[in-house]
Amino acid sequence: MSAHEGEIVVIHFHDFGILRARVARELPTGFVVDLDLDDDGREKLASKIRWKRSNMHAHLVDKREFPRLMPRHPRSVMTMGDGSRHCCFVIDISQSGAAVSASILPGKGTPLAIGALIGRVVRRLNVGFAMQFTVVHELSDLERMLVEPPGSVDALTEPAEPPAGQN
Repeated sequence: MSAHEGEIVVIHFHDFGILRARVARELPTGFVVDLDLDDDGREKLASKIRWKRSNMHAHLVDKREFPRLMPRHPRSVMTMGDGSRHCCFVIDISQSGAAVSASILPGKGTPLAIGALIGRVVRRLNVGFAMQFTVVHELSDLERMLVEPPGSVDALTEPAEPPAGQN
């Protein structure tokens, strides 16, 4: 992966979560970043680092129902309930939901689709939002559905009443 000096990047660390950073300088094998954290964010990260250091040898089990994966092709299209479409970046995905970064931040409960994966926003993240899918998907279908054209997504809102005389 390459990035240029001054570019903003989103980094996902398995143990520390999702962090925003700005590329400070480029290296032959990567780049160096400055984390974009306020005082509260720095304290939260420091707390996670202290916890990780004190539990390095404890084998704790991840209690999530489905493991999170980083998609091979994370760029997708977000389709809102009104039909508007926006480019987005899928930070991670599981069989039941995804973490997404986009130029707009839909509110909690907002119906939307990422590719052909339909769901609702369940919470905001520092770098975007988390969505829960309306159904649990097969692991083998996630990558395909993530990049499936938005036109293949059925309506995100309640179905309209059929025209009179067509019941």
